[in-house]
Amino acid sequence: MSSTFTITPPTRNCPPRRRPPEGAVDKHNRNLFAKLGPAPDEAGHRRVPAVLARVNS
Repeated sequence: MSSTFTITPPTRNCPPRRRPPEGAVDKHNRNLFAKLGPAPDEAGHRRVPAVLARVNS
């Protein structure tokens, strides 16, 4: 069975993608980590404990 995909280039009518402001991303991350509970510490990265807390809940 053969399937073909055609990728069409973006048209001129589509607006360019916009990125959210960096401050909004930082605020979102702070709120997310506050809900998950791990406090930032200087010894390690808090994303791993945050992911583990989410997986284990």
